[in-house]
Amino acid sequence: MSAAYETTVDVDAPARVLERLPLEIRDFKPGWRLVRHARGEALEYSIPVNLRSWGGSIGITVGTGSLHVVSRSRFPLRILDWGQNARNVEVVSACIRRAHEQLSSTG
Repeated sequence: MSAAYETTVDVDAPARVLERLPLEIRDFKPGWRLVRHARGEALEYSIPVNLRSWGGSIGITVGTGSLHVVSRSRFPLRILDWGQNARNVEVVSACIRRAHEQLSSTG
């Protein structure tokens, strides 16, 4: 099993926040590629290989009043990731909060 990190972010109207999320993530992480977009249900991103990481994936799914975020390393035998998955999840969590604030301010 590869290294992973996950969290849940509580938001009002999670499906609406999910729909806005690709715009927010594109601003923070333009190299991440959107590989699956199930409208109102889930997003999945592919993270490219770089000097710090073998790459990986990020999954975001809608729950009741929340969004669940999971970051996984691509290399299946990787046990330690030196906090890379936690940093990826924090970036997505910040994007979720930003999207939620923008939706709240526009009504």
